[in-house]
Amino acid sequence: MVIFSIIYKRKGDYMSWWNNYEDEFIEMVAYYESILKRSEELEKFFSDYKKETMYRLVFESNTIENEGLKINETKKLSLGIDYELNNNLKDIFNNFRNEAKLSYQSNDGFLSLINNSVSELTEHSENFENYANLIFQEVEKYLSKKMLEHFKNEKLVFLKDNLSGKININYQDSMKEFQITFNQIFLLTVNNSFTDLILLLVKNIKEFLKRIDINLLDYLLKEHVFKGEDIDIKDVKSFIENLTKLSDENLRGVACSFLSSGEYLKMLHELVANKLDNNDNGNPGEYRNEAAFIDLDTTFLQPNLIESAMKNLANSSFDRALHENYNFILEACKNSALFIKIHPFGDFNGRISRLLLNNFYIMNKLPFFIVLRSDSKDKKKYIESMRRYYESKKIDKFLSLICKTFKKHIDEINDSLDLAGLDIIEKTELSEEKINQLKKSLKFYGL
Repeated sequence: MVIFSIIYKRKGDYMSWWNNYEDEFIEMVAYYESILKRSEELEKFFSDYKKETMYRLVFESNTIENEGLKINETKKLSLGIDYELNNNLKDIFNNFRNEAKLSYQSNDGFLSLINNSVSELTEHSENFENYANLIFQEVEKYLSKKMLEHFKNEKLVFLKDNLSGKININYQDSMKEFQITFNQIFLLTVNNSFTDLILLLVKNIKEFLKRIDINLLDYLLKEHVFKGEDIDIKDVKSFIENLTKLSDENLRGVACSFLSSGEYLKMLHELVANKLDNNDNGNPGEYRNEAAFIDLDTTFLQPNLIESAMKNLANSSFDRALHENYNFILEACKNSALFIKIHPFGDFNGRISRLLLNNFYIMNKLPFFIVLRSDSKDKKKYIESMRRYYESKKIDKFLSLICKTFKKHIDEINDSLDLAGLDIIEKTELSEEKINQLKKSLKFYGL
């Protein structure tokens, strides 16, 4: 009886690991706000820590999936790409950002705005294309000229594609593992550049919306955009006014709904699945065309519904971003878990879901990646969290896991700061009003 009681108690303790998700969520927000206040002061430290969490994210994601390079090889590859490629991309982005500032005239009319800015906007769209091309040019330079410098002691195979002329580099004894790891590091590096660009656009959009002449917009919509259709300008005006009143977090949420779109996620999948088998269930950048399941109790969405489900994922995320109880931490959990439930691709769904999760935090200025661990205990909690959402659409367990993982990052950061004799990250004291708002957000997300 005593043994049975101990076993039962232990089982009960394990089953309740997620019960304090509400308090953990509030604590996470309190630490999050402190990090934002200290991020400028600790900019160099967080730059190093972000690099560290990037290669750990790749390694842990690979380990969860039982693939990829060892930790030291992942670190070496990650740091090599970051130092050489990412720094070049940052320079390109800074130049683009300086060139892409819209110059608004004193006249607030929409027609004036169009007259003065269309040519600039056209030029900026061309600049954006050039910027995207420069990203890939830098990758090519890096591959063809710099890889050997970073890996001169490794057994490498340099393969040139005769059709495209591209250089592919692989470990001689572990080509698949190298490609899997390289693709993810490359993806994270490029993704960072695009999230920087989207944040720049978000920053400018309020200024643009404020200068719209609503009466002229009515004329333009009816005479040029939706000619002959019945448009209620009151609805248009209301929508624009609501956008201008959105908080910065809500606006970033609108942008994040784009990062959750099928088009963007297909691009991510094409990059992460590049030159890798996709289990003959859909090609890189394409949704799967066959059934996917873990067991008889876990069958993912039927292929013919994936397109609609992915549109619904992005649209519902956009709708929530307009709501006063929107919260990016909860939205990140919701979208990542929903993506796993849909399971749109033949492979790499887990890796993309964890990048999708982190995109919400990156877009909200967190200066590092949240790394879900692959050790048996945390992996079990992660699988349990996904099953919980699969069965009941509840993110309580996943939220608890994210909050616990975030707190581990805080402990790591504080240990480093303490060793350096610097002030540690302390929780911000949240107001009663803020706490009540967070509780409303939990209810809004069904918790």
